Amino acid sequence: MSLVFPDAMADLRSFLRAHPLLAGLSGPRVFFRIPTPAPTVAPFIRLYQAGGGPLASETPTDQLRVAHEVWGLQFSDYTLVRQTVQALKTLYQQGSDVLMGAGTVLQDARVTSSVDAPDSDSGWPRLVVDALLTVTLP
Repeated sequence: MSLVFPDAMADLRSFLRAHPLLAGLSGPRVFFRIPTPAPTVAPFIRLYQAGGGPLASETPTDQLRVAHEVWGLQFSDYTLVRQTVQALKTLYQQGSDVLMGAGTVLQDARVTSSVDAPDSDSGWPRLVVDALLTVTLP
């Protein structure tokens, strides 16, 4: 019998879009790619998996390193971008065994770094938060 892993990234995106800590900040503006046309409201978040993979376990378990790019559209959005980063850090410190959606359970999460990385082409403010997430299918 082979293990079937959940689509942890899709569940994470849904979880972040609906989370109350982000509701007044990025809200539903959590994407895998910056949409075309770009959002007209900031801040917004772009997610991508930057590493990790399956762990040896009797239940499907993934450990993912996820980058969260938090974007603004102009320099005046920088405060909102920082507030969104703080909300992400708080969210990931809230504990374990959190149902993210479609059966994916966030077992453990920790922010491993954050860096100020404004986009050199557009001039848009951007902070990047890396987090290590361990997720399972119950």
